[in-house]
Amino acid sequence: MVREVWEKTCMDRYYDQLCKDRDKAIKVANSRNYEDLRAHKPRGMKVEIWNGLIDIWKTPE
Repeated sequence: MVREVWEKTCMDRYYDQLCKDRDKAIKVANSRNYEDLRAHKPRGMKVEIWNGLIDIWKTPE
């Protein structure tokens, strides 16, 4: 049970952090076009991961 709570908390916080990183990149790039965000990856994240996230974000739901 403790493990389940820990994993859910980590997933929620990681999701929140990714949203904050995306919003910060949008603000810095001054653009809502996801292609413009590729040059504004957060510190500590590999380029491949950031580019993969951008590809996910720009696909229609």
